[in-house]
Amino acid sequence: MDKRIVPLVLLLVSLVMFLTVYAIANFWLIQNQGKVIAVGVGVYADSECTVPLTFIDWGTVYPNSKKTYNAWILNEGNANITLEMYVQNFAPQEIEAYFNVTWSYNGSVIEPKQIVPVYFVLQVGNYDLNYTSFSFDIVVVAVES
Repeated sequence: MDKRIVPLVLLLVSLVMFLTVYAIANFWLIQNQGKVIAVGVGVYADSECTVPLTFIDWGTVYPNSKKTYNAWILNEGNANITLEMYVQNFAPQEIEAYFNVTWSYNGSVIEPKQIVPVYFVLQVGNYDLNYTSFSFDIVVVAVES
């Protein structure tokens, strides 16, 4: 074998690897950022409930993956409550079919001034779309019980 071919083969393999990584990074990864809207309750980014959680940056998501984000819920009212969560305003709208958002809240009653730790879960399905970003809102609503 000619000794000049070995460096050429190595260069070709390196180029193929670079192009593969570039394609993955630019066509199959999606950046997400979303608002958190609290109605009748406080949603916080820290366990002391001093930093309101109004925005979640999920970072880069991959097909068939899952991300979690910690939060703390504070009953800021004077009555016992339970919570409901809604996800709305997907942009672009057609991407909603590939994403599922849930949380760890178990439906228990939250007393006034009680803090409950929760985590939001973003489950990403198998998608074949050419979006580089998307967004949605998570709405947490207190229901007096």
